[in-house]
Amino acid sequence: MDQTHDRYRFYDEHDYYKKLRTKGHPFRTKYLSEIDEWKNKYLSKVFPYGASITAILEVGCGTGDLISRFPTDVPLNKRYGIDVSPLNIEFAKREHPEVNFFVGTFEEFLTGEGKSIEMDIVILSDILEHVDDDVELLRMAGCYAKYVLVNIPMEKCWGTRKRNYGFEDASGHLRAYNLEDAQNLIADAGLRIVDFNVKHYCKEAMYRRFLKEKLFKDVPAYKLLMLSIPKYVVLFFVDNILFKWCRSSNFFGLLSK
Repeated sequence: MDQTHDRYRFYDEHDYYKKLRTKGHPFRTKYLSEIDEWKNKYLSKVFPYGASITAILEVGCGTGDLISRFPTDVPLNKRYGIDVSPLNIEFAKREHPEVNFFVGTFEEFLTGEGKSIEMDIVILSDILEHVDDDVELLRMAGCYAKYVLVNIPMEKCWGTRKRNYGFEDASGHLRAYNLEDAQNLIADAGLRIVDFNVKHYCKEAMYRRFLKEKLFKDVPAYKLLMLSIPKYVVLFFVDNILFKWCRSSNFFGLLSK
């Protein structure tokens, strides 16, 4: 499951994460909206609120925003985040000082700080597609905690048919999934699905808001007529009629052994 040293540096040096680590940057502002209105919105819908949950961990927490903003009454000092990027964790500690953050891999956490912590939930949000051995990471999460919350991007669709997945992928996605792949991955890891839902990002009000801002804000009139409006009409058709074939979706699930 370990990435190479270069893969660790990827998350320190990638422009995406540099922007996330810049307070007030428009990209970070948009990202925080996506955390609240997309990732945490649907992860929380399958969260086991009836169970006794006292400690939660996010693997691959990046800048720590998801775990710190997750809508649960678990105290911040009982929330944990680990990431292979020292710069991401450094930022997370400054931004969310009450949450417990650690640099390293999941294996290192399990044999170190996490060894004596009884964990109720492990969150894997947009992380399984980034690791060499997705089955093993999911299996370890299921063995460590009572539940696993997953957010798996399912990108096997017409819109990504030409994307070159693997170590050269610009976003670090090593593979693409569809629903069957996600279900097989979960079964191969020895886990069962307690609850799940599948959502399309292009159907969210937030996506439409961002799209309109990108296409129409501060755009000259001639570009509105020649480019922005025609593009919006095409995208509106694709996003509302052809989205099941042309657009990726996400699997939000609650898993257990």
